[in-house]
Order: sequence, then structure tokens, then C-alpha cells
Amino acid sequence: MKGWRSLVALLLVNLLIFGMATVTLGEVTSVSSNDTGTVSKELAASQGDDTQEVQEVAGEEVQEEEADSEEDELDVEVEEEEEIDNEENELDVDIEEEEDSDLKQDAELEDKEDMDEAKEENGEKEEKPLHRKGLFRALERVLKHAGPVAQVTLLEKAYQQDPEAALEIVEKVLEEQQERIEQRTEMMEEVLETLDEIREEAQSEVKDKQKKVLKDLAKAYLKLGKAMEAVQSLEQALTADPHDREAYKQVGKLYRKMLKKQGIITYFKGKKAEFDVEPQLENGRTLVPFRALAEALGAEVQWDPSTRTVTVTKGNRTVELVVNSIRARVDGKEYILDVPARVVRGRTLVPIRFLSESLEANVDWLPEEQVVIVN
Repeated sequence: MKGWRSLVALLLVNLLIFGMATVTLGEVTSVSSNDTGTVSKELAASQGDDTQEVQEVAGEEVQEEEADSEEDELDVEVEEEEEIDNEENELDVDIEEEEDSDLKQDAELEDKEDMDEAKEENGEKEEKPLHRKGLFRALERVLKHAGPVAQVTLLEKAYQQDPEAALEIVEKVLEEQQERIEQRTEMMEEVLETLDEIREEAQSEVKDKQKKVLKDLAKAYLKLGKAMEAVQSLEQALTADPHDREAYKQVGKLYRKMLKKQGIITYFKGKKAEFDVEPQLENGRTLVPFRALAEALGAEVQWDPSTRTVTVTKGNRTVELVVNSIRARVDGKEYILDVPARVVRGRTLVPIRFLSESLEANVDWLPEEQVVIVN
């Protein structure tokens, strides 16, 4: 601003010099000289002040720029130092991790060496460890859970990488699956056994209730004088429980006393047998038609007319009887009979006890009721 004021003052002086016509040359010269000197001094002073002020401002700006530059350089140095510190910290962490890993590996190696020494002392053979990393760990999971396509694909890759390790994993997985199958089979068998027991108990309870109802029904029929209906109710009860000896006695008495039935009555597993030729009683032994008896016992029968031999087969057991002979064979072993087989009205009768027991059946005789029970 001072520089501009100096220039304006100089311009005004010039205008005064040329515009004042009434002023004498000397005065003008004198005034001009004085004014010029004064203006020149003021101008010089003003210019000097402006120059000094500019220089001071420029110096201050330079100093500020230098200070800013120094601060920027200081910030950069601080950042570099922080990066260096971070790198040193990371390096220290890596070193510590490597040291921990080395210590862990050394410990595992020492443990393995100790185990190997113990196995050698005990005479045990060292087992080769299976691969558990990467592809082989994935193979083990796939073999246990994935489908056939994924199993085959991954198995091929594993086999190409390490055939021995792949085969070891396959064998191990198969062994584990076999163990699981065996465990499930055992569990299923136990469940089935339990279910069978429950069913048998339920059937037994039903049979017991059914038998009780039928026997009560038979009593009711007897009170009403219905003997045949009472017998039928008791025989139905016997199908529910073919081992109820007391029921057989009641049926036999009803047949004898109320129905006036004569002859021997035979029951196979609770069911009354019907013969076209009545059973015969000889020397305290009951003889019945052999074909009906064999069929009731679930056996096969053959008749050889040339030798008059009856052959009865059930499973691995074979019984041979010759008509009118007291000699019989069971699986090739000879036995002597109390009563031989007979032919009555074209039917061959055989001793029921000998034949039944030879085929592993149980025979019970109720002499008073004239009832034969075969179970």
C-alpha cells in the first residue's frame, strides 16, 4: 500500500509542475526541486519500507514452509519407525511361534521315541500310522457319509497320491462299517427277541382268558343239560392249551358218562383224531392206524407190501416196523416191542407210544377216561 501511495504522490507532483502556468520558472524550479527532493525521499523511504516488508513476509513464508517441511519429514520418520516396530513385533511373534512349533515337534518326537522303545521292549510290532491330512482325511469322511460317485472319485485321487495310505483308510472304514453292522444286527436281534417274548406273553394271556371263558361256558352248558355243547367248548379250550390235562379228563368223562361213547379217544396237540379204524388196546398198549398217526406227527410214511414194512421218516429220524414182528429199527438201531404191529380191517395199526416217542413226541395215557394225548 505504501508503494502505491508513493506513485500517486509522484504523479500529482508532475501534474503540478506542468499545470501551474502563473508560477515563475524559478519558483517552479525551486519548488519543483524541493518537492522533487521531498517526494524522492518519501518515495525512496516508502519503497524501502515496502521492500523490507516484502522481504520480511517472504522470509516468514519461507520459514513457515521450512517448518512445515520439517514437520512432514518428522511425520514420515515417525511412520517409518512405527512400521519398523510393527515388523519387528511380527518377526518376534513368528519367531515365538516357530520356537513353540519346534518345541512341540521335539516333544512329540521324544514321545514317539519313548513309545517305540517301549514297543520294542514288549516285542510289539510298530503299526504304520495312517494319513490324516488333506485329501486322505476327506477320503475317510467321504467313505463314511457320501454317495458312491463321490467315493470313487476321491478314492482315485487318493490312490494316485499314495496307494498304500488310501488302501489303509479303505480297510479301516470297512472294518468300522462292519462293526456298526454287527452292532446293529445284535440290537435288531435283541429287539426281535423282545417282540417275540411280548407276543408270546400276549398270546398266552389271550389263550388263558379264552380257555377260562370256554371252560366257564362248558359249565353253563352242563347246568342246562347240553353235554355235547359242553364237550365242544372244552375241546375248543384244548386247542388254546393242548397241555391242560384236567380238561382232557373232563372231556373223557363227558364222552363216557353222558354221551355213552365207547373206545379209545385220541388227541393230537389238542385236536381230536378221527380214524376209519378204531384204535385197539392190546396188553395195555394202544395201537392206532400208522398213516393217520404219522400225518398227525408231521412225518412221511411209506409202505412196502412185499416185506410188509412200515417206514416213517421225520427230519433225520427213521422208524421201521414189520407187521406181526416185535422187532423194530430206529435209525438202524434195533428195538424189541411189547406189542407188534397188526393189520385190522385192511389197516396197519402200530403201537402209538413207541412210534410217537421214537419221533420225539410226548404221549400221555388216561386209563380211566380212555384218552390218549400226543403232543
